[in-house]
Amino acid sequence: MDMARQFQSVLTVIEKGSVGKAAEALNVSQPALTKSIRRLEDRLGVPLFYREGRGMRPTIYAEVLRAHAQGITVGIKQALEEVAALRAGSEGTVRLAAGPLVSTEIVAKAALRLMRHRPKLRVQIHTAVGDHRADLLAGKYDFILGLLPAGDPPSTLSHELIFEDRIALIARCGHPLLGRKRHSAQTLVKATWVMPFSGHYHRRRLENVFEEAHLPPPEPTIECSSTDFIKRIVASTDHVGVLAGMGLGDEDAASLSEIPLTSRFMRRPVGIIWRKHHVLSTPSLLLIDEIRRVCSDMTSSAREEAPITGRLKHPSRAQQPSRARQEKRATRL
Repeated sequence: MDMARQFQSVLTVIEKGSVGKAAEALNVSQPALTKSIRRLEDRLGVPLFYREGRGMRPTIYAEVLRAHAQGITVGIKQALEEVAALRAGSEGTVRLAAGPLVSTEIVAKAALRLMRHRPKLRVQIHTAVGDHRADLLAGKYDFILGLLPAGDPPSTLSHELIFEDRIALIARCGHPLLGRKRHSAQTLVKATWVMPFSGHYHRRRLENVFEEAHLPPPEPTIECSSTDFIKRIVASTDHVGVLAGMGLGDEDAASLSEIPLTSRFMRRPVGIIWRKHHVLSTPSLLLIDEIRRVCSDMTSSAREEAPITGRLKHPSRAQQPSRARQEKRATRL
């Protein structure tokens, strides 16, 4: 525990920028905090901070230590919380981040299912568009359910595919572009667009389709990240919209149709992201199990329904971050 307190001291000094502010945040004296850091420096044999006037700037050694220290301190905190929850007879709290659409279509359903059987469980869902990985590493969340970035995850994170949605192009029923069985970037050059703001995942992927065809990216006349707003504009104009396939429901079939565009860039992989070498808590794994079941139900329904409802790919359970697999990883450390 002494090492854990030393790590927490280092993290707090990095965050606050001075020993004085860090000592106040940790509710300890400045001499005690300085002594704790010096003991850790002596143990490691390297300096962790540059002393500059009244401030403290981390050395390269402190920066390397930072990510590992975060994982250790968060892990200890989680262990203590789980023990306290068991002692109190409750089942603890799950904290996760997810985008608005994923929260509505998946997390809400999974949480309700779980809490029918585990009424003492608490679920805290942070719903917002954006990259939540920094907050995940800092211990603010147990895991993220969201879009998986292309390529391998960073060394501090792990991820698992839960299902694969698609990015859909939509138009009003009767739109001139719906007369073709298949579209490409070339056939969509003259379309009028409503799409999310620059940098949004869906917009970037559509731009990739045009770039691969050596064409300039589409320029929207209306920009908004709201799925409902995009659908409303498309239903009443000749604009073509870009949104997640899972955002299309049965109620949209009367006014909207999907423009067929096959491209490797129009895939939308969604999965769980968690801290590497971190064993997820039992409540977290229970919620992830329910998330799998919700996705499995969506996959089964998609096979039977019209194309506008979307098709999701649900991998085998062997791909998921199960308790046994995570514990096996932990024992190898």
